[in-house]
Order: sequence, then structure tokens, then C-alpha cells
Amino acid sequence: MYGKVKGYDGSGPRVAATDASYKRGVAGIACVVSNGSWGLSRWGSAVRHDPSGPAAVLVAELRAVAYLLEGPDQPRPPQLLLDSTIAIRYLRAWQRGRIERMPDGYSLLPRRGPRAAPTLVRLAGIMAQHPEIQLGHVHSHTGHPLNEAADALASLAQRGLPEVETRSRAEGLVEAFVRTWHEQASGG
Repeated sequence: MYGKVKGYDGSGPRVAATDASYKRGVAGIACVVSNGSWGLSRWGSAVRHDPSGPAAVLVAELRAVAYLLEGPDQPRPPQLLLDSTIAIRYLRAWQRGRIERMPDGYSLLPRRGPRAAPTLVRLAGIMAQHPEIQLGHVHSHTGHPLNEAADALASLAQRGLPEVETRSRAEGLVEAFVRTWHEQASGG
């Protein structure tokens, strides 16, 4: 699910944040952009090709980045913030052309549907083509508005509420956090 809150196009630099929430075999992923664009998605442990254990959290973090970069919001934000230093290391390696590097246990078997390539293989290719995307680390749960928005959206996605309720809550969260981001960026 993607959306956009109005009023933030063309105001300030475009910065994005992504995050994931993983609990009891269910992942929620999310992205938010300073222009008011946002997205969130959820999937359960029925995903056959994903690893288990700590690598599952890493894969979810990286899937959140793919969800942003493969989503409808264009052009790609020049700056991307994550709270996972391990995910940032993978993204930077892919930007340097090391696209064969994948998290332990991640299956490279073809997938069904219109996108047969695995998500992280597609993401590695995107990052290799866009070394100009600046990657920044943000400490989680420290009040950074875009990171807090992505975290809240990922948690919301992970809960699996009805779509109309999810969309309504997401729009309210994004509006509040993006407004705070712009107020802080402008010194207000």
C-alpha cells in the first residue's frame, strides 16, 4: 500500500527513511519520504525463500528499501536513512558492484509472478546502478521524525489491520512526522 500526504512537494531536500518490524514470523516494512510519500507492506512466515533467525530481520530491513526504490515515488530520493548498520553495509557493497553478496540463508531461487528475480537481487541491481544515493545511519527510537515515521508504519503494517484502518492511521502518522521533519529542517 502506498500513499501521499499533500503539502510537501518541493519543500526542502528529498530525504527518505525505511524500517522493518519483525515479530513471530510476520514482517512489516515501510518507507516515508520528506515530500509526504509513504508505503507499507506485510508478509507472514509462509514466505518459503526467506531465511529464519537474525537474517530474517536483515532481509526485512532490505525489503523495506526495495519497497521504496521499486515504488511509485519518483525520482529516487538522493538520501536514504536506515537504523540498521548491517543493512547499510549490504547496500554500500551493492553500490560498489558486489551484487553477489546476499544475507546468509537468502534463497536465490526464481520467484513466481511478474518479478521472477528475488527482491534482494533486484535491489542489489538498483543500488549498483545508483551509487549516488547517500546512505545514512539514524539511531532508532531517538526521535528522528522520518525514522520514527518509518518505524511506526512498519509496526502498523506488521499488525495486519483492515486496509481502510491501516490507510487512515498511516496518513495521520505521516502527516505528523513529516510536518515535524520540515519544522526541524527549517529551524522552526
